[in-house]
Amino acid sequence: MSISSFLSPKLPFYPSPKLLSTRLTFSSSSTVCCLSVNRPSTNETTGLRVVITAGGTAGHISPALAIGDELKSANPSTQILFIGFPNSMESTTIPSAGFNFSSISTVGSSSSRPFLYLNSIFQFPLKLIQSTFESYKLLQDFKPQIVVGTGGHASFPVCFAAVILRLNLVIQEQDSIPGTTNWILSFFADTIFAPFNCTVTNLPQRVASKCVVYGNPIRQVLRRFVSKGAARVGFFGQWSGAVVDAKVVLVLGGSLGANAINIALLNCYSEVLCEHENWFFVWQTGVEAFDEMDSLVKSHPRLFLSPFLRSVGVAYAAADLVISRAGAMTCSEILALGKPSILIPSPHSDEGDQIRNASLMADIVGSKLITEEELDTITLRAAMEEILGNEELMTEMSARAFNAAKPDAALDVANHIISIVKSEDNSKPRSIQQPPSKSKYCETNLMCHGLQKSCEHILYLEPLLCSDNIIGFSVVMDTLRFELSSVSLTSTAFTASSLHSHSRTSFSSVRVSRVNSSPAIGAVVKTTVNEICTADELHYVPVPNSDWRAALWRYLPSSKGPKRKHPLLLLSGIATNAFTYDLSPEFSFARFMSGLGFDTWILELRGAGLSSLNLDKDLETDKQQIVSDLLENFINVSERIENALDGGFKILGMQDRLSKSVVDFKERLELIPHYNWDFDNYLEEDIPSAMEYVRSQTKPKDGKLLAIGHSMGGILLYALLSRCGLKGTDSGLASVTTLAATLDYSCSGTLLKYLLPVKDPAQAMNLSALPIDTILAMIHPLMCRPPYALSWLTTNISAPQMMDPEVIEKLVLKTLCTVPVKLLLQLATAMDHRGLRDRTGTFYYKDHISKTNVPILALAGDWDIVCPPDAVYDTVKMIPEHLATFKVVGSPGGPHYGHQDLISGRTARSEVYPLILRFLEEHDEN
Repeated sequence: MSISSFLSPKLPFYPSPKLLSTRLTFSSSSTVCCLSVNRPSTNETTGLRVVITAGGTAGHISPALAIGDELKSANPSTQILFIGFPNSMESTTIPSAGFNFSSISTVGSSSSRPFLYLNSIFQFPLKLIQSTFESYKLLQDFKPQIVVGTGGHASFPVCFAAVILRLNLVIQEQDSIPGTTNWILSFFADTIFAPFNCTVTNLPQRVASKCVVYGNPIRQVLRRFVSKGAARVGFFGQWSGAVVDAKVVLVLGGSLGANAINIALLNCYSEVLCEHENWFFVWQTGVEAFDEMDSLVKSHPRLFLSPFLRSVGVAYAAADLVISRAGAMTCSEILALGKPSILIPSPHSDEGDQIRNASLMADIVGSKLITEEELDTITLRAAMEEILGNEELMTEMSARAFNAAKPDAALDVANHIISIVKSEDNSKPRSIQQPPSKSKYCETNLMCHGLQKSCEHILYLEPLLCSDNIIGFSVVMDTLRFELSSVSLTSTAFTASSLHSHSRTSFSSVRVSRVNSSPAIGAVVKTTVNEICTADELHYVPVPNSDWRAALWRYLPSSKGPKRKHPLLLLSGIATNAFTYDLSPEFSFARFMSGLGFDTWILELRGAGLSSLNLDKDLETDKQQIVSDLLENFINVSERIENALDGGFKILGMQDRLSKSVVDFKERLELIPHYNWDFDNYLEEDIPSAMEYVRSQTKPKDGKLLAIGHSMGGILLYALLSRCGLKGTDSGLASVTTLAATLDYSCSGTLLKYLLPVKDPAQAMNLSALPIDTILAMIHPLMCRPPYALSWLTTNISAPQMMDPEVIEKLVLKTLCTVPVKLLLQLATAMDHRGLRDRTGTFYYKDHISKTNVPILALAGDWDIVCPPDAVYDTVKMIPEHLATFKVVGSPGGPHYGHQDLISGRTARSEVYPLILRFLEEHDEN
């Protein structure tokens, strides 16, 4: 019978990548930069240091342990550190196997899909960042020469940290269809160990050259000789040896258990044991199902019940027949140990890989395949009796399994890992300790000599690059790129974005400016032609007690409109910029108002849009170097991502978004330590300075402004009125219009309550900022394109059919910004009883809004689930009745208005804008 190529050991395998034999090093003085070739000593791998990461299920943990066993056998002085999640299977299994184990913060369970749930969408990135930084620190401390990942959620942050640190990275996949973690990591790994030839074809085509097919690593403990009789005594005692022609059935439902198998066996085990007095059962129920099974299964001398078999090698040795799921590792173990089997594939496995495994096992070794739909007491019992009652069949199945097995896969993988570390050079320079420092490659102080000196080095190296003993141009440029990143933070002519050439425009990133090169504080910048600012003028105003400058977009009043007495100031929501009010010519609230004669200003608070940070050139050198190192490492990672994407591979059209997000992140990386303000800082510093600046530019006779605030912008206006009311001071406002805003969400059904769990990981990680723009930009394709996994998020922004898809796309991709965690934590108090509090936690803004003397128009959308109408009314009812006007926009038959529709909805221009206009005109005249 022909053997399927899926498991055949006779097929040609993909060759391993060629290992280079030279190492590139730099030596220099202030004027000389040269190349040399170093040859490492032959004992370089003495005391080999390896990090192995795996987690979730035994299918990921077992091959990791197998590789660790072989590395230890090859060199007993090898130091191995396993990294995984705490309170997980790996946290107990790995230490019990004799290996050192360190834990990182949990990202997600083995079966979770965090992007499908609202809470997880925002928690998952925070947890991933936290676990990656923890992995980064562990790798720096342990200083491994290579990192090995075998899949599972726990392996991703560790492997990604290895990529950032530029360590050797290899991954081992167990299935014919790669898991999500390994599929992503395949772009970054230096070598991919695949179990089958078809695994390679199911990976991206561009990574096939990095694949080596060795089979699945099986632990040494499984292959050690244990006599069948001794193994049975361990489970059933000495008397089991006296049973004539004893047959042992090993039941494995996977490390987490299989309810279908447990139930089918539960209904027949007693009768089977009574009718077949020579049958024994070793039954692994799975950890989650053990308590229930233990309470239902009656004790029997020929039945051994266990939640998880830590000595599974002994169990295999005792077994004549294995009943199991069809995971890739279980199938590999059955082949290596030559066991007849009944396979019941899980119908819930990703891409149906278990059904595929079971089908191929049936073809290759004659395993009995029972689908879960077919599984019941009768079919299971019949299959057991068919196999155990036929010695010839059992012998044939065992022989076929041995012939198809690859028992030395673990040894082959271990030897390949050792060869990588022993190789005299890799395809790029690496550091096993930390990101490369300037002193390692070039002693010239580029931060002193600047960009010009860096260019001289490149020119000096150019003729050498043609020499035969040079590894390659890309290696040199990879090294020099780090040098240039150090310069970028001290040179006004070389910014972070210059390190990686992009033609894309960044719309939401904050601008970095230097003290000696930024526009004068309070200066006006004309922007008649500008890809970003669509206003007539762009102004900057300094924010007191900070290095930030808020941006003010000015829309000059139309000469055709009536003359107005007061300027109009617009405030947008949290994490949004001026585009909220100016998404397109058809949906531009700012242009609408300026066309009717209002001198209209949109305030971009610090950290939003075109606001800028004045950085002193005399920042501490060590802090600059930390940022520089991080920047270089993220550049390296982002380039590899973009190289993969630019090569023709696209996921749901995410290429442009990923590229934009990477560029924005690199531009903002230097700013993150400066995201240290809260809501009260906005209220005490940004708003007053902006209002004073607008007054100085427009000179209203009574010194007052008209103000409109959407979402957090409205909350800021409410809070300003509350404080002024308490103090008895003039707010400087002629009227206030709030759109979808309140000081108290506690009694409403707001969707924001489901985001409160974000606080915990943010506080635990001591994060400065949350990149909301990057998160939403990355998941946007899942909101608006097949398979529409996150399409429900769109309804949180807009009611159905109220905003064009192009407008929603611009709203998500171009208006959002990074938000300080301190700001989020203070705004979260609005969900508590009595509503928003100040930073001391003692002043409740809602309690004093009744003392205002400013007329207020409060509008709510009838379908707004972010700030529902009842939440808006909860604040309005506290305002003196003669000053408050409250209206819910929308009608039962439609149109309906969601959170953003009050500004950008299809019918907002005809239904909402006139309401606001009448209110403004009334109080502009008064």
